[in-house]
Order: sequence, then structure tokens, then C-alpha cells
Amino acid sequence: NTTTWRALDLLGLQNSFDFLTKKLGFTTLVDRYVTASGYVYSDITYAPLSMGEFTYGVTVKEMTAAYQVFANGGIYNDERIVLQILDADGNVVVDNEKKSQIVMSAENAAIMTKILEEVVDSGTASYISLKNTVDCAGKTGTTQSNKDRWFVGYTPYYVCGIWFGYS
Repeated sequence: NTTTWRALDLLGLQNSFDFLTKKLGFTTLVDRYVTASGYVYSDITYAPLSMGEFTYGVTVKEMTAAYQVFANGGIYNDERIVLQILDADGNVVVDNEKKSQIVMSAENAAIMTKILEEVVDSGTASYISLKNTVDCAGKTGTTQSNKDRWFVGYTPYYVCGIWFGYS
């Protein structure tokens, strides 16, 4: 899509890649990888950054963690499985404090949420019935030949990422 490519030209390919890896915690992206035969792979180009055609893909955990910035007003929180563990006496054994950083303005996060609410209200995720009880936003995605299908959605309280497909 030439509009997306123009936007990437304005933002800069390296800046876009750095935002994903340094601000949103993506670890599966490839800066530069050269095969034994000399073929060079890099996710710092148009197809990966505009269409998601990353060399090794992304994990559901990474994608879900990235979307939570919209619900959090532009603040990225490191994902955590365990928040805190207490012993029988109530003493803290593990305290997994959240690590947060502002990665975009609250205004940009709100605009993105408005756009993604349309996906749930009248777009490709309009079948979601949760929207009848709480504000919802989300994004669907499908690869060529329907090999992969994605949905990442959120409410003001929770974020959920779903992927199914085959390689």
C-alpha cells in the first residue's frame, strides 16, 4: 500500500523498527540476518513494517502487550504473569513490580482507540457481543490464503490476543 509506505518514509524505517523493539518490547524482529548462502533478511523494510511480514513473525504475547498502550493512554507496561506471591504469613516472597514508560501521547492512544472501536462496532470484528456491555476496541488480521488469523482486542480493563493458523 503506497499510503502506508509514504507514512513509513516520513517516520523512517529505522525509527519504526526501533519503536517496535525498544518501546513496545518486540524481541522476535530481525535487524539483519545473513544466511550461509548470502541471502540477507531484515525486518527494517516496507513489507514487514507495513504489512507485518516479519522474518520470524511475532508472538501473541508481544502483539497483545503492544496493544495495551492504547487502553493505557500511551503507557507501555511490561507484561507480567505473576504479580505477587505471599507466604502463609502474608510476607511478600515475590513482588513483580510493573515497569512502565510513556511511548505515545494520550491523545494518539485515544485516536487509535476510536479507530479500533469502529472495527468492533461495524467492521470485521462486529460479531463480538462483549461490546454490548463494555467499551471494546480491536483489530483483526488475516494472512494470504487464510494461513493465519489474528484478533487483538481490549476493554478499559483487559487486553486479549488470539492467533490461530498453521505454518
